[in-house]
Amino acid sequence: MSETATPSADNVAMAIAAAYAAAGLKTEGTEVTISPLRLLIAAQPLVVNEVSCLTRHTAATYLAARAGRDMVTSGDSTVSLAGFLYANTAGGWILVNQGDPLVRRRFTVAHELGHFLLHFMPLIEAGSANRGDDNLEFDEELAPPDDSTHAVAGVGRITIDYAAKPIDSTDVERFEDEANRFAAGVLMPEKTCRALTNRYTDLCGARREVLARRLASEFLVSQQAIRRRLADLGLP
Repeated sequence: MSETATPSADNVAMAIAAAYAAAGLKTEGTEVTISPLRLLIAAQPLVVNEVSCLTRHTAATYLAARAGRDMVTSGDSTVSLAGFLYANTAGGWILVNQGDPLVRRRFTVAHELGHFLLHFMPLIEAGSANRGDDNLEFDEELAPPDDSTHAVAGVGRITIDYAAKPIDSTDVERFEDEANRFAAGVLMPEKTCRALTNRYTDLCGARREVLARRLASEFLVSQQAIRRRLADLGLP
């Protein structure tokens, strides 16, 4: 069983293919298991930095110092975040919580890259084309996952200024789902998951917990993330 072919799934697949093409990389093949995330980011007008004790307030302070961006810190700006994305027509910044484990930071970066390519760049392009507006801005706060719910990523909050049309809660839910699926597809490609599952089930059996431990180290992701990916793909 392959991933469901829906317009949303097609958008995610096309965004992944575009990210690899922009970096001059091929998505085919199953030999390389650790995603070239650094190269995918380098091909975009994005900067990635780690920030200690990441919150909206520390993100705003960081961006003010590094990017000259004075950001409004509405609501509770002291809530801990796993990631923060800010972008405008010139490019963007992805900030991740320095204190998070490496596997979580990698998923956060891939999630925010997905937002940038899938949702925010199209809005910027549409806004610039329709309005001639170079001031279109957006940001997303990604909360840490709630470990009690076994979620792979937390719930994001998206803010868009001068958007062509307002986004509602349904849009936000779809955006978050697509960004998570983009991250999963980049970090744990379906073709590679299937090839390695076939290889290791011959050696270790078909117990998902055992397989997840092995594949997590292969992909440099959390066991939680690979278990979710295997379940989504109907593996093993």
